[in-house]
Amino acid sequence: MIVLGLLLLCLSSQANAEVFPDDDDDSCHIQVKIIKDMVSKCGERSSSSSEANFSAKTLEFVLKAVRESNGNEIQKFHSELKKELQENIGTISKMIDEFRSEMRLLANTVSEVNAKQIRVEREVSSKVSDISMNLEATRRDLNDLKSSSIRNSEKDTSHCPSDG
Repeated sequence: MIVLGLLLLCLSSQANAEVFPDDDDDSCHIQVKIIKDMVSKCGERSSSSSEANFSAKTLEFVLKAVRESNGNEIQKFHSELKKELQENIGTISKMIDEFRSEMRLLANTVSEVNAKQIRVEREVSSKVSDISMNLEATRRDLNDLKSSSIRNSEKDTSHCPSDG
């Protein structure tokens, strides 16, 4: 019975380790192997086969409880993880929708800016053309004035009596 008590004490520490396993799956398998080794050693050290059988059955029962507890923990973790993932997917979907909305607004703004740019370019081109035509007309008028001034000046000098 002392052996059984010590074995249960060892098993309880192993059960705690089994319920809260490390991050890697190998540690769980190692812990299960340790418990199975304890079962076989218990059978070897017992003085009577009934005591060994009782200890083995007790350890197998504890092992089964640990596995079920571990399974429940895994199921609980899986459910929590699934819920968290669904929340994250929902959040990401909302962010994508907001991004698409912002992109549509940006595209509309770019279209408006492009339309205004085209209008301004046409207005500037038209004004440059008007200014160019006005400059050309002014140049012609100046040339005409110059020519007429020269002609008038020649007429004036031709009517003047010469001193000679």
